[in-house]
Amino acid sequence: MGRHAEGDAGRVEGPAAALPLLGVERRLVRRAEAVWEQLRPPAGLPPAGAMHAFQSPMFSGNAMLFALPPHPAEPDCTLPRILRIGPNLAELGLVATGPVCASDGTRATVTQRLAALVERACAQMAPVVVEIDAPGQERPGVLLRAIALPFASPAGVTAPSGPLAVVVASWRNLLPAAETATLERELAEALAWLRGTH
Repeated sequence: MGRHAEGDAGRVEGPAAALPLLGVERRLVRRAEAVWEQLRPPAGLPPAGAMHAFQSPMFSGNAMLFALPPHPAEPDCTLPRILRIGPNLAELGLVATGPVCASDGTRATVTQRLAALVERACAQMAPVVVEIDAPGQERPGVLLRAIALPFASPAGVTAPSGPLAVVVASWRNLLPAAETATLERELAEALAWLRGTH
């Protein structure tokens, strides 16, 4: 369910910890949105305490936790802050927590684009999905699909606190250009051989 679900996406009663995650697949993003929809009250955003649903094995390795300003511990910081990064995201080089400048620019890093995604989701009070094709410099690039899920500001804090958001991402590593060219050439040769034998 949810705005970004596809036709075969059914209702999720809760995180299925035993579900194997093999490679990159869009279902992870769709399931995250379905869980968020279940947590959402009739009006407004899910409470901050409901974020524990994304600490299950299904999501935690591929999830990031963001906080938007104001930040109770650092009121002068006006940037989104990364509070926690799932261990699987280290494969993308996403390991540093702390403030990040949100940007949708063509030269923005993946982290900056995810921060911008979080700002949009919190402003719209609704999930926002993005697909990022990030070419690699020294290593192959990635095709990343991510969803930002907004949550209400934490309750019971003494200082003003901004909303929170969970980003759940899946990705596929892309072949380097040289390997892609070799694969395309071999495929073309194989097709040409098949045409000649039938």
